Amino acid sequence: MRWVRGAVGGFVAGTLGVAAIGFALPAMVSGEPPALAFLVAALSGVPSVGIGVALLWLRPHNRIGLLLALAGLIAVGLAAADNYLSVAQQLTTDDAGSLPVSAVAVALLQGSWMLYYLPWAWLLLLFPSGRLVHRTDRWLAAALPAIVVLFSVLAALGPVDSAPPEVARDGLIPGADLVAVVLLPVFLAVLVACAVRFKLRYRRAPVAERLQMRWLAAAGVLIPATLVLCWASYLLLRTSDVVMVGLVLIYVMLPAAVAVAVFRAELFDVDRVMANGLVATGLGVVALSVLAAVAGIAGVMIGHESVGLTAAVTAVLLLVMVPVHKRLIRWVDRRLYPTRWQALAAMAALDRDVQVGAAPPEALEGRLRGALGRPGLRLGYLLPGSGVMVNSRCEPVHLGAGAITVVVAGHPVGLIDYGRDPGNEHASGLILDQEVLAVVARSMVPVSLRLELAQALAEVAASRSRILAASFVERQSLERDLHDGAQQRLVALGMALRLAQRHLGTEQQQLHGVLDGAVSELGTVVAEIRQLAHGVRPSSLNAGLPAALEQLCQTAPFPIELQLGRTQGHTIPELVSTTAYFVASEAVANAAKYAQASKIAVTLDHDGATVRLGVTDNGGGGAVLRKGGGLAGLLDRVRDQGGTMNVVSQVGHGTLVEVALPCV
Repeated sequence: MRWVRGAVGGFVAGTLGVAAIGFALPAMVSGEPPALAFLVAALSGVPSVGIGVALLWLRPHNRIGLLLALAGLIAVGLAAADNYLSVAQQLTTDDAGSLPVSAVAVALLQGSWMLYYLPWAWLLLLFPSGRLVHRTDRWLAAALPAIVVLFSVLAALGPVDSAPPEVARDGLIPGADLVAVVLLPVFLAVLVACAVRFKLRYRRAPVAERLQMRWLAAAGVLIPATLVLCWASYLLLRTSDVVMVGLVLIYVMLPAAVAVAVFRAELFDVDRVMANGLVATGLGVVALSVLAAVAGIAGVMIGHESVGLTAAVTAVLLLVMVPVHKRLIRWVDRRLYPTRWQALAAMAALDRDVQVGAAPPEALEGRLRGALGRPGLRLGYLLPGSGVMVNSRCEPVHLGAGAITVVVAGHPVGLIDYGRDPGNEHASGLILDQEVLAVVARSMVPVSLRLELAQALAEVAASRSRILAASFVERQSLERDLHDGAQQRLVALGMALRLAQRHLGTEQQQLHGVLDGAVSELGTVVAEIRQLAHGVRPSSLNAGLPAALEQLCQTAPFPIELQLGRTQGHTIPELVSTTAYFVASEAVANAAKYAQASKIAVTLDHDGATVRLGVTDNGGGGAVLRKGGGLAGLLDRVRDQGGTMNVVSQVGHGTLVEVALPCV
């Protein structure tokens, strides 16, 4: 975009031009290097210009870059102006030459200090989107430069005394400087209003913007820290030169914080940065107060300052504050961000409950809802194998666009959708710092794995059920083919042979014997086919499971007691009937063959939802499910249908085989 290139070139050229006029020209005329204080003040604005130009180039639609570049240019320009006027006044005093000085410019510069605040106040209104979203913000943004211009004009109309002699004068309008003083509380009120608007916008901002705004608030801690540094320099060194370090930090760290907030807001734990800054500032105030008190008492008691006493008190303060520092950080952190500590406490409690078996890992969502006070909070778990997003019940879930991605070792494991804040309908989310997100991520990983395992087991169970149903259909088809196909044809062949035998003469007795043998073999084959078809699927099941069990008990070579419970009025599915019949048949055969039982009982009950079959005997007991055995194979078949099978067989106390098969 052309205007971006023009703006970048303008800021760079303006910075270089101002530096050349304010520093290079005076140095050439006077032959002396610039004063260190002015040079440091000018250099402190260079990072702001550089970061602002970079933001302007990379984010041309965001005005934040313009504000940062403007702030840096103002710092360089005012420092250059002060250096220029200082050199001009020194040259005039020493009668060593002169520099051109504009009386109007000097007069207007008396109120130029307000320009330092202008871009940062605008930043409070525009950050991070670069737009004025509220009418109040637009009014404040317009009031700021109006006050700065009016104050500068009124100050220029007043007396000019801190300047080279040739431009010093009395006030042009009596009382103009007093009117300008009245604007100071107005200007302060507008600055406070900008800070209040920043706080209000923070409360209503989405999660991503809140995190960015916290970076600006954390960098703002440098302002009171700089004041503390100024007091320390006055107290200990009797000079304010050290405060330049704080001003440089402000002009370096504020733009850097803004850049981090715009590009990588999640790079560091901004909450810890803010807590550390506040604690360090508070401890500095306490330490300086103690040192000031000691210095005052020493001056009264011994008449002069004691370096040794000051050093001793400083050492004691260090010994006391080192262990107190961490505790204060935790205390401040708990007061500033109670939600964070509530979340950490909830996660620790969940870990303990999971370890002792008091709660499942899937209780994570409920614990977070209670800790954060967000009843609408939802968690989405990313199944590692399929990439599907599900909830804790393994149901597909679709979260909002503002959901936060939870990452472990560079791989996403799920999403957190905070939902609406019941206490603030305008806010669309809250912020959890990196530590809390890491703890939540560690708790989400086992849930994702458990859900993936549960889904895999469900798929395996469904696959086994499909295979079992398909095999049942094949069994039915094979039984029909044997009964209606091969068996009927063999019977027809036997009848044809008998018919042919009747047409033979009495002289062909030998052929009669051959045909009798063939018909007998055919009868044997038909019997074997019937037995085979019965093993594939008993034809007695055509009349239902109760009738099939009655036929099983009646045809057995030993007495079997059959007890039919609730079986009337309920239809039992074919697959369930077949499985139950084979279990009963296998259990009865085992009781007669291996247990040497003299009494066998079969019970059947059907409540409409579940078929329950039991086979008991009074044999020797001791039956076990051996791999490859008949009951073991039936156990797999029962489980494939979602049923349960229980075998109780104590030695000397008989055997009980119980089966429960769902019918839905």
